[in-house]
Amino acid sequence: MKFMDGDVIGVDNGSPVNDPLYTYQEKYFEAINIPAAWKRLGSAKTKRRYTLWKELAYKVFEADKAGMLIIVSAGNNGKNITVERKYPCALTTKVKTMLCVAGTEQSEMKLGSFSNFADYVDIAAPGDDITTTGISKGANLYPYESIEGASPAAAIIAGVAAMLYSVAPGISATDIKKILKDTSTKGLKDSSGDKTLPFGRVNADKAVAELLPRW
Repeated sequence: MKFMDGDVIGVDNGSPVNDPLYTYQEKYFEAINIPAAWKRLGSAKTKRRYTLWKELAYKVFEADKAGMLIIVSAGNNGKNITVERKYPCALTTKVKTMLCVAGTEQSEMKLGSFSNFADYVDIAAPGDDITTTGISKGANLYPYESIEGASPAAAIIAGVAAMLYSVAPGISATDIKKILKDTSTKGLKDSSGDKTLPFGRVNADKAVAELLPRW
């Protein structure tokens, strides 16, 4: 399985924000994770950002045609984005190989207060108090740190997708998307605990078990 992570650091200084999607044309990847920061382009108002957003959308559709699994996050505004759509997450309604991911609490079946959500969000994963590798800050080096957000949740979904590809190397991205959604644990609540959301929380065990009898 070949996996590539996207980054948008330097989006405002003219750097090629679609680099990950350009790269896949040169060397085929089966999955790409686009972090929440790409959502900046969704609300772009400047001519430069609008151009970048159009280029990104075009490349996303090309990746879809190539059969790549595209994983994006719902964003971290703590809002219902069903009406006021956020991109690239909302493209999941048109891109059959895209998964839009929301973030939940660590163990509760409840959305994190930080996470956006919508009727078109595909799935959720833990996004609270996630331990990850850190970065150096001045003279200090933090090998590990705790973060929260829909982006670490998207990374977890990418990891589960990688497990499915390892079990069934020939499986299609659309099948991966279907299995992850169908085997997700339903009954997920919003951050208030009052409303049941239309998407579930990832269940890696069930997803892998779904594939084992077939392969």
